[in-house]
Amino acid sequence: PLVIDLLRSFAFFKRGSGTRASAATVSVFLIAAVSSICAIGLALFWEHLLPFLCPEPRSVEWIALAGAGMYLAIATSVSHIACVLVSPGEAAATTKDDDSARPFAGPVGSEYCKVCRRTVLDMDHHCLFTGRCIGRYNKRFFILFILHLWVGATFAVLTSIPALRTCLLPLLRSERLVSATCRVVRSARMAIIPALMVWIPITPLAVWHFGLLLADRTTAHFVRTANAFGVRSAFMELASTRWKPARDNLAWQLVKGDFKRARDLDSDVAADRHCRHAEGMFIVR
Repeated sequence: PLVIDLLRSFAFFKRGSGTRASAATVSVFLIAAVSSICAIGLALFWEHLLPFLCPEPRSVEWIALAGAGMYLAIATSVSHIACVLVSPGEAAATTKDDDSARPFAGPVGSEYCKVCRRTVLDMDHHCLFTGRCIGRYNKRFFILFILHLWVGATFAVLTSIPALRTCLLPLLRSERLVSATCRVVRSARMAIIPALMVWIPITPLAVWHFGLLLADRTTAHFVRTANAFGVRSAFMELASTRWKPARDNLAWQLVKGDFKRARDLDSDVAADRHCRHAEGMFIVR
């Protein structure tokens, strides 16, 4: 998907059937990949870790852990599919087939994506996890995807620790295993490794996007500010931003799905979303 997205950013990949086919290919591949990872993780948990953690089936603890695992796997997959399939919102009048026009022309808060070659309403960023932009209409599903993915990865790490401590560490210390349930765990004793491989990169990503959500900022805003004034200034501006009430937070209204209120906020604060650059003016959200 990364290679295809990079190729789509070059000028000779004009919008048309080829570009639409490549975008569809990326979307199908990513949906299959994320859904497969969720299904494999759930199967591993159900087959090995759940019997180790709760030897007695249908107990209250067993039902709680099984329900939590199934919910997190299904919710992560469904929210990702929705994020891929739902259009981010496109300003059709400002969509360009090439880069000849001003890329930032369009409604307040919109951004031009050189990969998708579209002007996206309330654009946050072009996401490699979905193969498309995150904008007005699919941001709520993106936030839900990141939230469920992080909680799911945390759940996987926490449920893998007992098997690691009970069944693997004694082997590493050349001690005799004392728990007969370790036969159930088998190779899942190492389940914490793939769980950490997901949890470690997802944690800073989740912190970043939820921090932007609270500050009513977007990734596009941060990148534009960093390009104009430097990365340090962009971080200082973000850190000094006061949290707004939920009703006045545009990002939160998009996540909530209140698009009418979001449009009202766009109109009310349009004058505050312009930042002057030495070479001209560009919109910053």
